Amino acid sequence: MRTLLHFFLLFLASFTLYAQERLGITNSNYYSTANIQLNPSSSVDSRTYMQLHLAGVNIYAKTNFAYLPNFNIKQIANPPEPIRTEGTNKKFLYVNGSAEALSFVMSKRTYGFGFFVRARTVLDMRGVSYELASALLNGQGFSSVVDRSLLGQKLKNAKFSHMSWAEYGINLGKIIKREQDILITVGTNLKYLTGINIIYANILEFDSYNDGNGAFGVNNLDAKILRNKSKWNSGKGFGLDLGITYKIMEGYVDKYYANSKLSNCDYVDYKCKIALSLRDLGFINFKGANTDTRVKGSGFFDPYHSDTSFVDALGYNFQNTTVQGNPILASLPTALTGQFDYNFDNSIYLNFTLVKNLVPTRITGVPSPDLFSICPRIEFKQFEFALPLTFQKFIYPQLGFGLRFRSFVVGMDNMFPLFLTRNTNGFNVYCSLAISLFRNPACNTKRMSVSKCPSYRKTGKNKAKKRKHF
Repeated sequence: MRTLLHFFLLFLASFTLYAQERLGITNSNYYSTANIQLNPSSSVDSRTYMQLHLAGVNIYAKTNFAYLPNFNIKQIANPPEPIRTEGTNKKFLYVNGSAEALSFVMSKRTYGFGFFVRARTVLDMRGVSYELASALLNGQGFSSVVDRSLLGQKLKNAKFSHMSWAEYGINLGKIIKREQDILITVGTNLKYLTGINIIYANILEFDSYNDGNGAFGVNNLDAKILRNKSKWNSGKGFGLDLGITYKIMEGYVDKYYANSKLSNCDYVDYKCKIALSLRDLGFINFKGANTDTRVKGSGFFDPYHSDTSFVDALGYNFQNTTVQGNPILASLPTALTGQFDYNFDNSIYLNFTLVKNLVPTRITGVPSPDLFSICPRIEFKQFEFALPLTFQKFIYPQLGFGLRFRSFVVGMDNMFPLFLTRNTNGFNVYCSLAISLFRNPACNTKRMSVSKCPSYRKTGKNKAKKRKHF
């Protein structure tokens, strides 16, 4: 239980972290290095011929366990003390961050390819009641307007997890169908992973009671805690992303080659597109100084005849088995995503994105968020602006923005603290810088005009041949 307390404090200490899917930019037709992280098939038929991403930061936090009272962006250097929320609903905390290093994507003819390097961290708490969180905190960390007891609580699958790793990947994409106005592309990201740390705690069952006279106890506690000694290269693994995109184009594409002179370097825009991707399918195997702890048992506590705390009393009555050195196989935040993008012409688009977590609570590892987003955007080669309305866990709304000036991007998933002073339980920001070559240099050469074409005499032996052009 002490170990659980330390883990829980670590998660709540990270509340001051801040975006996650970067939904203000990941569906852009001009930012391919971000697109491939949402759907790897987007490297094919990009409006950008080549893009070299230099650096970026992407961090996000959302919780219903606590909030910053009357918070405004001006208080970022000295924020108010968080206050725990009330209510019987299960509490959650989700933190997702990444540091984006060099990446490169090229789209030409019927192919897309590239590489990327980045570091990621995910923290997750879910299925925890207000009372359990308060007992684990033991009154530390947050102010509270109410003090409720853990007596009589029954919990299953309360979970805490944290994992950090670095990934080095390559992207490959291909057009697999070009017929009339239909264009279908597929793609994949293959990733080699370097593990840094893993912490996984799962309370499978917690059943407590109150005898009505001040004494209370636990009928059954069944929990496990897995963790390693945090260090670089403490684990190794592999990851895989798969994606497919179906486009209905605004012209015929039977002989279409993206960013190529083979089709006169013309770009055919889509009227709408539907895309699916399976992301972060894979694992990291942590070896070395690992600890595997299992806790089972029951305990009784009478506050009038005891000189110890509730947490200590539980420790005296439970079977605690710890094994050192066993490998820990941890899952990546596997998720299924879907996107629908509609082109209203005049550079105006409307996007719908769905992300569904596929990692069960009892699987060691970290999960993906559940969310749904509606995002109108206006995009040009040099400028782009988007307004993503995101529903975290499909029910918690937040309005953000994404702004791109050529290849510099800045955005937030929750922009209200910029303008309003209000209770805030999520705050986030992302930014990135890249160098883009929007047009294939070969397309800048002069093409022969119709007036310069050689003439042919229409005789029986020398007829002009009919040429097919895209």
